[in-house]
Amino acid sequence: MKTILIVDDFVAMRKTIGVILEEHGYRTVHAGGADNALTLLFDPGISIDLVLADFFLPDKNGFELLHEIRHRSLKPDIPVVFMSSEQHPALQFRKVGLNFSAWIKKPVNPEMLIFKVRRMLA
Repeated sequence: MKTILIVDDFVAMRKTIGVILEEHGYRTVHAGGADNALTLLFDPGISIDLVLADFFLPDKNGFELLHEIRHRSLKPDIPVVFMSSEQHPALQFRKVGLNFSAWIKKPVNPEMLIFKVRRMLA
């Protein structure tokens, strides 16, 4: 069973996304912010297969979180999918040389979420 780390500062969003993913056979681990997510990612006792994170978190933004995952994580190549109500910031990511796997626009469409997660974990 694949494990997905859901990172969002809104508990209701984490719970809703968790239910959708769990109904499709995924295990979920939740973090309320980037620092908590990084702690979980750095823990060798927890095996996470994909990070699904809000781009605008109170403690770090998506650029900062992705930089730490790519340069400090035990799994620097882990798929990272960002969520936001904002438009896709691909040009900004290219400028700073960071690669992320996918972008999901909020509010999250359950079918699109599952489609993108399956594609990233295939």
